[in-house]
Amino acid sequence: MLFYLAFRNIISRKSSLVIVSFIALTVMLFSFVNAVFDSTENGVQETFCSSFTGDLIIRPESDVPLSLFGDETPVTGMLTKIKNIIPFNEVYETVKNNPYINKTVPQVSCTAALENGKIRIPACLFGVKCSEYLYVMDSIEITEGTVFDSVDGGCLLQKDTAEKLKVSPGSTIQAVVADGISFRIRSLTVTGIYEYTHVHSSLEKIVIADFNVVRELSGQNSSGMQNYEFSHDIESILSSDLDDENFFFSDEMDASELFVEETENSFSENPIWNFIVCRTEKTSDAKKAASVLNSQFKKSGWPAEAVLWRQAAGSSALYIYWLRVIFNGGIFVILIAGFIVINNTLVIHIFDRTKEIGTLRAIGASSLFVSAECFLENLILSMTAAVFGILFSFILCSAVSYGKLTFSNSFLIQLFGSEPLMLKVTPVNAASVVVLCFVLAVFAWIIPVKSALSVEPVKAIQGAK
Repeated sequence: MLFYLAFRNIISRKSSLVIVSFIALTVMLFSFVNAVFDSTENGVQETFCSSFTGDLIIRPESDVPLSLFGDETPVTGMLTKIKNIIPFNEVYETVKNNPYINKTVPQVSCTAALENGKIRIPACLFGVKCSEYLYVMDSIEITEGTVFDSVDGGCLLQKDTAEKLKVSPGSTIQAVVADGISFRIRSLTVTGIYEYTHVHSSLEKIVIADFNVVRELSGQNSSGMQNYEFSHDIESILSSDLDDENFFFSDEMDASELFVEETENSFSENPIWNFIVCRTEKTSDAKKAASVLNSQFKKSGWPAEAVLWRQAAGSSALYIYWLRVIFNGGIFVILIAGFIVINNTLVIHIFDRTKEIGTLRAIGASSLFVSAECFLENLILSMTAAVFGILFSFILCSAVSYGKLTFSNSFLIQLFGSEPLMLKVTPVNAASVVVLCFVLAVFAWIIPVKSALSVEPVKAIQGAK
C-alpha cells in the first residue's frame, strides 16, 4: 500500500521526470569523471612501476625529499650526496624474505652530464646490474645492441637520447660530474639502445649504466673501506712490540693473509647501494609490504625506509598528482553545486505537497505513515536516477574506450598519459554513487517533512506553508 501510493504519486507528477533526468545527468558526470581519473591513475602508475620505480623502493632515511633521481630539494638538491643503505646485506635479506615481494634489484643513482664531442645533455645515471634490472623492469625493450653485463663501463641509452648525442651501439661517450671546483669524468661504452613500452616525459633523463662507474662518478669508494673496522687480531698486531723477534715470524698468523681475507670480506659485507627497487606479485600488495618492512627496519634500528612508487618517482609524480587533485577539486565543486540544486528540487517537491499531506492526516493517516511515504518517494526518485546515471556513464565510457582517444598535448599527456583512454565504471564507483544518492534522498526528506507535519491539518488543507 505504502509503496503503491509513493509510486502512483511519482507517476502522476510531471516534475518527477525533470528531477530524475537532472539527478541522472549529474550522476553520469560524477561516474564518468571518476572513471577517467581511475583509468589515468592506473595508467601512470603502471607506466612508472614497470619502467623505473617498481611498486616500492627501499631507501636510506633522509631529512630531504629523496627519490630515485636523488635529492628533490629545489636548487640545492643537485649538490647533495645520496646516502647508502646501511647495513645493506641485512636489509636486502629482509626485503627478499618478504612474502609480498617477488622481484628486487639494487641501484645507485647519480646526476651527470653526458658528452659526445661538443654535444652535452643532462641525465640521471641508474647504476645497476643490467640483466637483473631488465628482468624487474619489463617495460624496457632493447631495439639495438645488447646488455652490458660483460662490458665494463657499459650503458644503455634511450632512443631519443642516442639521437641527441648522435651515437649508436659501440660508441663511447663521457659522463661528467661536478664536485666543487673539480670534475669526475668517466667513459661509458654504449652497448644498446632501448625504448619504454609506455612513454612519459619523466623517463627521458634516465640512463642505465654500469653500477661501478656510477659509484666512481658519485665519489663513493666501491671497496667499502670507509666503514672498515679492524678486527681484534689486527689491532693486536698493530699494538705489538715491533722489536719482538717473533713479530715477523709468528706461526700463529700471517698478517698479510689475514688483512687480505678481512678486506675481501669487507667488500661483500659493505656493498654500496642507494636503493633497492622492488616489485610485488599484486600492485595492491605494495602498501602491505612497505608497512611490514618499515616495522622490521624500526625494530632492528636500521636507518632505512620503504616507500611507494609515487615517492620513488619524486617531484614528477607528485606534480602530476597535485595537478590531478586540483582538476578533480574543480569537478567536485561543480558536482556539489549540482547536488545542491537536486536537493532543493526534492525539498520543493515535498513542500508543494503540504496540502496533500494535510488531507492524509485529516482522514486519519499517522505522521509515521506520511513520513514513510514521502521518504519512499524521494528514495525511488534518487535510486531510479542513480541507475540511469550509471547506465549512461557506462555507455559513455564504452564509447570513449572504443574510440581509443589519445592526447598529443604535452600537458594532457602529463595528466593522462600517452596511452589510449580505456574507461570503465568500477563496482566501487557505482556503489559510491548509490550511497551518495541515498544520502541525498535522506537529507532532502528530513527538513521538509518535519515542516509539513508541524502544520495543523486544517491549515495544511487550506494551503498553509
